[in-house]
Amino acid sequence: MLFGALAVLAPCQPAAHGPVRKIDNKTKVQPGGEPVRVGGRGTEVHPLPDLPSVPLVLVHPGVPVSTREIYAQVQEPLTPRVKTGSIPAFGKDSPGSLEGWVRLGNDLEAIAGRFCPVIREIKERLLLAGASAAAMTGSGSAVFGLFGTEDDASKAAKEMERLGWRAWCCVPIGRALFMGHLGLI
Repeated sequence: MLFGALAVLAPCQPAAHGPVRKIDNKTKVQPGGEPVRVGGRGTEVHPLPDLPSVPLVLVHPGVPVSTREIYAQVQEPLTPRVKTGSIPAFGKDSPGSLEGWVRLGNDLEAIAGRFCPVIREIKERLLLAGASAAAMTGSGSAVFGLFGTEDDASKAAKEMERLGWRAWCCVPIGRALFMGHLGLI
């Protein structure tokens, strides 16, 4: 399977006013080249280092979920202060490894799973296929899994497609390469 490039999981464009701006008390993240961790109800935005080049599989079940309905079900603050930690660095020996970050989970995953149970099934299937960690993207309904090799990711993607879902193999690229592809550096 052909591997694509994924610039970031949660992109943010560096701009003259910085990567984030406030509009009517809401935080607006500009699409573009810097990975960020978003907390609270999208109001806490923290820049992250470039993601490591770990092969991943992105799976979409073909079933959309409504972000409005997902957030309407939130009964408590997302990413409470006691749970929120910092991610100092990514790397094999780092306590803030990509796998560790993904395993922290997505606060919206349980809610989205009630609307779209196939999200849980895809996550389980990715883990059974050898993913070191898996989680739902954003407010759903796509799910991604991290793999040790491109070959393992390709096999998993083929299995996901055999089960009737759309699947893509990707490898994150750093912001310098991403900006270079855009002709910005």
